[in-house]
Amino acid sequence: MQAIRHVLLVLAGLLVLALADGVGSALSVALALALCVAVNRSAALFRESRHAGPIITTLLVLSLALGLGSAVILFLTRGWIAALGFVVLFLVYFASAEPSYARARRRAEALRDALLELVRARLARKVSEEQLTARADRLLKEQLRGPDFYGVAGRQALTSPTGMTAEEHQRLLQALQRHLVAVERRQPPSRLHQAVRQCLDAV
Repeated sequence: MQAIRHVLLVLAGLLVLALADGVGSALSVALALALCVAVNRSAALFRESRHAGPIITTLLVLSLALGLGSAVILFLTRGWIAALGFVVLFLVYFASAEPSYARARRRAEALRDALLELVRARLARKVSEEQLTARADRLLKEQLRGPDFYGVAGRQALTSPTGMTAEEHQRLLQALQRHLVAVERRQPPSRLHQAVRQCLDAV
């Protein structure tokens, strides 16, 4: 619920706007807001790059410029209700949206917990080594996607030994490394892969 609260608030706002100023105004506001959000969220794709600072700054400034421009255009074309509605929903979306680091940590912890369950099943001899490998690889292929896991918060949460024994932690890291070696075969190791290696060396 936390992850989609801001979306639900915006949808409710758009419904109110449609009733107050018409469906056309609500659609125009939704389109302008979607464009601003897309530009803002695209900054996350560059966070792992060492030279991404200027790109991220440019995208964030562009998002704000689009927000101001959209408000002006909506005021001129749709009237003050649409413009005010856009400004309110813009602020509601970004004020209530889950911070990127919190989302990354939440997703990484959920994936780590799911992987830990498989590791514990293997250590309890409930599954074979082959079953563990197959299920872990399938889990990681399905869920280890997107920039959330490769930033600092995601890496730390995914490789954290909290709540597990040294053996469980080692087996979890080995499953992660096996998957990352396969998917990064023809490219330099990602920061997540480097973090996994460092943790394995320290175990």
